[in-house]
Amino acid sequence: SNTSLIVQSRGAGSGFVHAVTSDWQLGTVIQARTGAPLTPSTTGNLSLTGLNNQRPVIVGDPALTNPDENQWFTIAAFAPNMPGSWGNTPKGSLRGPGFWTVDLAVSRNLGVGGSKHVEVRIEAFNVFNTVNLGNPNVTFGNA
Repeated sequence: SNTSLIVQSRGAGSGFVHAVTSDWQLGTVIQARTGAPLTPSTTGNLSLTGLNNQRPVIVGDPALTNPDENQWFTIAAFAPNMPGSWGNTPKGSLRGPGFWTVDLAVSRNLGVGGSKHVEVRIEAFNVFNTVNLGNPNVTFGNA
């Protein structure tokens, strides 16, 4: 989901201080989502049907307590299907890494005569420096 927010300052004090602190805008965009569903597959035609990339046999719990960038799920929870048979791994049985990031912008429109304005703007992306991992390889038989 995405959330955005814009807040405009009313300014503080009076005179010069008010002129400097008024009419600033703070904008933020927050993006967050859960991991995408992933379906493990095997290379080759193990079912002997002429179709490649078939599902493996699930033989254990693939969930890890603390997945990281080196291992997102338990690889040993899957085995190749036997020749002439289909694997039993459900479609979308794994979840990829979630994602979240916060972007900020601070801006102000300055009058430069008549109806003309110049916008002063500073933007920062992923301000909390969050690591967002890509999906892991879920094809068994790939080197």
